[in-house]
Amino acid sequence: MLETLGGQELSKAPFYRPGEWSFTKRDKIQAFNIAKSFPNDVANELASDESEARAGKIPTSQWCSILRNAMAHGGISYLNENGRSSHGEPVKMYAFVSGKYNDAPPGELLQLSVLRISEINYRKFLRRWVSWLKSSGLARELAA
Repeated sequence: MLETLGGQELSKAPFYRPGEWSFTKRDKIQAFNIAKSFPNDVANELASDESEARAGKIPTSQWCSILRNAMAHGGISYLNENGRSSHGEPVKMYAFVSGKYNDAPPGELLQLSVLRISEINYRKFLRRWVSWLKSSGLARELAA
């Protein structure tokens, strides 16, 4: 089940809803450090209709990889309601940032991938994700 889903675009996944996720990439020259601040140009791009459409077209396996990598390595930016760094403001959006590195030492950064979702839509997504895991039987397989 997961292998079949991984090869198709995210928009075909049963837990996906249009307009919830935004996606963009930055090459090594445009890379940024999320510990400092979330760049305005990235925030502006993630707010665009094109970025939302782009999210639906990425392979589900790539989407899963970005989320997994960002969570495992602390690549999450907590953003305000306008998708900007939320220093001292309530968090209303999350940006999951994942780096792609070359295999040869010292592991040079090649690209950053960024997925953004609002806090409200993230909760809705998580409910659908868990329901899908249960109904597909994957939750039982993963627990075994």
